[in-house]
Amino acid sequence: MKQIVFFLITLSVWQIKAQSVTIPFNPEWLQSKNITIDGANIELLKFKGSLYDDAQPGLPVFLTEISVDKNDGRISIEEVISEPISWNYWQEKEQEKFNDIQLSASVEKEGNNYFAKIILIPLFKKSGQWHKITSARIVFLPFNKAESNLRNINFKQESVLKTGNIFQLSISQKGVYQIKTDFIRSQLKIDPATIDPKQIKLYAGQSGMLPFAVNIPNIDDLEEIPIKVFGEDDGKWDPNDYIVFYAEGANTWIEDIEKQSFTFQNNFYSNTQFLYLILSPQNGKRIINQKNQTESPQFSKESDQYNVFEEEKINLLEAWESAEGSGNEWYGDLFKNAREYKYNNVFTFPGIIPTFQTKVNALMVLRSLESSSFNLTINDKTLRSNMAQPVNRLDGEFANIEDYVRPAELNGIINLSDERINLTVSYPFPTGPADGSQGWLDYVEINTRCINRWTNTPLYLSDWNSLKESISGFSIENTTQDFQIWDISKAFDISAIEGNVSNATLKFSYISGGKLKKFVVFKPDNTLPIPVFISKIANQNIHASTSVNMVIICPSAFEKAAKRLAEHRIKHSNL
Repeated sequence: MKQIVFFLITLSVWQIKAQSVTIPFNPEWLQSKNITIDGANIELLKFKGSLYDDAQPGLPVFLTEISVDKNDGRISIEEVISEPISWNYWQEKEQEKFNDIQLSASVEKEGNNYFAKIILIPLFKKSGQWHKITSARIVFLPFNKAESNLRNINFKQESVLKTGNIFQLSISQKGVYQIKTDFIRSQLKIDPATIDPKQIKLYAGQSGMLPFAVNIPNIDDLEEIPIKVFGEDDGKWDPNDYIVFYAEGANTWIEDIEKQSFTFQNNFYSNTQFLYLILSPQNGKRIINQKNQTESPQFSKESDQYNVFEEEKINLLEAWESAEGSGNEWYGDLFKNAREYKYNNVFTFPGIIPTFQTKVNALMVLRSLESSSFNLTINDKTLRSNMAQPVNRLDGEFANIEDYVRPAELNGIINLSDERINLTVSYPFPTGPADGSQGWLDYVEINTRCINRWTNTPLYLSDWNSLKESISGFSIENTTQDFQIWDISKAFDISAIEGNVSNATLKFSYISGGKLKKFVVFKPDNTLPIPVFISKIANQNIHASTSVNMVIICPSAFEKAAKRLAEHRIKHSNL
């Protein structure tokens, strides 16, 4: 008998068989030119290799074909990085559809082989402003039409939560954390003397947000995080034993190889990442040591450092009386009566290099009947954003179906000498105090470079320059012998590296192999934060429910509506 299972906390998932294909898209945009189409004088945008189609006259198209082994598939685009442009599509009736990125795929058969033809128009509108895509990943997931509702053969048949004592923990941001004897006794309510430390395991789901599309590959069930347990070798928990682990947190940073910078991806739905500590008979996954490198590289005294200031105070759809809903975009301070805000010491970059060209990105959304912009002062240097387009009206009959705000983006380069960063954001009146304009700050993001110096807090290291080397290394000032060096490039495959200290300088080397590696250097001492204990979790094994066709997850307040949905799907979808 086919079943539908409810979990009160809606989600439907179809597992499919084939592996996804990822296509990097990093267009080289070229100088535009003016042409005439159907008597209209238009600005033709182009990038290297762009094509043009009569079905979309005047729009540059990215077209590629890939070989697949299935007769159908799903297409999606992720990790999109874009820039605002002063441009408008000449066919006004067609503009509305570009509020979404236009991406399509079709599978065609040639002989005994299948080919997926993928088409992308790398232009879209965001809050009424046209953007061009500068970097993205296109993901194509092939499957047979007849198999589209079948469980993947690699889908886990058992959940890691089916056995053992399970304790849910949470963390608010990426970092190295510790769990000591007092935490086990007072929070987990377990006598530490009864624990075999080798059997302690830690699990987590995917870092950051889950993909919006269910067809994009993500972690199935939970994955084990490697941990280090100091004192576990004797097979018993002693009072001075403790656990150290690294976890990514709820938010993520996206690497932009072309720009050699990092872009912050805020998690719209959660401020915390949940972890699951499990005590069960099997031994847990541990931090392993990398092999020492015999070749001596050029040790870099510098590293890439980045941070973001972003406050989530106001949701415009919820706050605006003419709109309904909440939306997933939140903003910080309102610039209406107050037109300037100061944010002191929001960033600290110890050892910042004054000669390095620091990249600054910021965004505000503005509501004005005139084109307008905002100013950002960082310490003593001021940058100005691009001009945001005006909205059509501030109130009236159609105000709630038109763009409420327009984005103003700031992309600048400055030199900074003071490690403490103060921000001043101002939004001048476009025409005067009575013009009705207002704005909301979204974020300020900084990518810079600093001297590697230990300052009694975990030090995160990466180096874009290492992409040119096969073996690279770092040197760190003001250090001693008792440091841990972890390669955290892959959150579920963390490893340790041995370093050497001489004259208070720690050095270590690693195989870069043309890929950006990320590390954390820290002291495993009492200064490390501890996770938050949430609750003990009952055993569960949803993965073993082989006859379930659909899972609906909902809060208890929506249970009645969820049951109606289930009845509809049973009747009309034969579930």
